[in-house]
Amino acid sequence: MAALSLVMIFALTGCGDDDIDQAASANGGAASDGDNAPDTDADAPTDAEDDAEEATDIESADVPAGVECLYGNWYVDNDAFKEMLKKAGGRALSVSGWAIVTYNPDGTSLATFDEWTTVTQEQGAKATMVRNGEDQATYVVTGDQITTTETVGSSVLMMTMQMEGKDAITVEAPHEPFSVTTGTFTCTAETLTVNANGATSVLLREH
Repeated sequence: MAALSLVMIFALTGCGDDDIDQAASANGGAASDGDNAPDTDADAPTDAEDDAEEATDIESADVPAGVECLYGNWYVDNDAFKEMLKKAGGRALSVSGWAIVTYNPDGTSLATFDEWTTVTQEQGAKATMVRNGEDQATYVVTGDQITTTETVGSSVLMMTMQMEGKDAITVEAPHEPFSVTTGTFTCTAETLTVNANGATSVLLREH
């Protein structure tokens, strides 16, 4: 799998490019009784629709622009991350667990990993990468550009390689020297999208 496969989450959390190379080898309506339901205009908005539209308008109005939109906790959309791996040329079997990025108003950020697991398969070999722990960083925003610099890297990435007919091998990937990563971002009430090094990562706001 190319290094690009995992570049976005490392860009968000500040892990080094060499660390990336090592890792490369996350409705409904109410039922009604048709006989007793009152006659209504099918095209007229319901109270629920009115309330939902009003809530959306208020929510959108309350979302701050620029750097302030980043403040809070964001968790990686595992499904979107899996699709990103596929587009990068890898055969991703699954992405599970939690990877949460926190942006604080003081310019610091924290990446927290809880059994964040990526399983891929290439040419008869299955690779399982599991990250746990925390990484600290600082970030600077200029317009729609965000630059992240890792300051403390204490997360642990364990990699298991299973070849056909052979015993699995598990190693701990070394945490490489701290990195600086720059990308562009788009932030809305619920979604944070970051583009860096030719890949796109999607995070969802934690409530």
